Amino acid sequence: MNNRKRLLLIYVNLLISLSLFGQVNTSFTVDSSSINSFNLKFTSTYNLPDTLNYTFHWDFGDFTSSNLPVTSHMYEKAGKYLVQFTVSDNSISETSSELIIVKDIFQIPNVFTPNGDGINDMWVLRTNGKDIYKVSIFSPSGSRVFEQSSYTISWDGKTPSGNEVHSGVYYYVITRQGKYIDTGFFHLIR
Repeated sequence: MNNRKRLLLIYVNLLISLSLFGQVNTSFTVDSSSINSFNLKFTSTYNLPDTLNYTFHWDFGDFTSSNLPVTSHMYEKAGKYLVQFTVSDNSISETSSELIIVKDIFQIPNVFTPNGDGINDMWVLRTNGKDIYKVSIFSPSGSRVFEQSSYTISWDGKTPSGNEVHSGVYYYVITRQGKYIDTGFFHLIR
């Protein structure tokens, strides 16, 4: 066999290998920027010509799973979880895994600017998303301007009647199941 035919055969074999094995990519990203720290978004970064001929399987490491290429999952508690993602077609299957750490977050902002520019326009209490919190916010003069009980709490800087409150230092009281969790203040700047 001459060198030209041998080179062509190697090139054809390489293309066949790439077309069979190069299309399945099981890498994925994890987005933990949600208001709820126990709720994570998983996105496959697959590079497939189509998704009709492939199956997807997520194992979230807590005995739950999903079969969607992009999915969200709410963990029950903080901890370390080995997440596995598998992409399969009729002939091949590929799995990747990543150890993720789910944290029980409780973050209270100390300033927000509800001026309509789309940046920092909401006062958002970031929690685990599993516990119900009650937040009361008081104006500098001591009047209650906002109150909400929920898993996720955000405030747009307006009174219940829809009026914008003035710039200033506001005081908050946060409770969970009737017990005081935190009190403090934040700056509202327009």
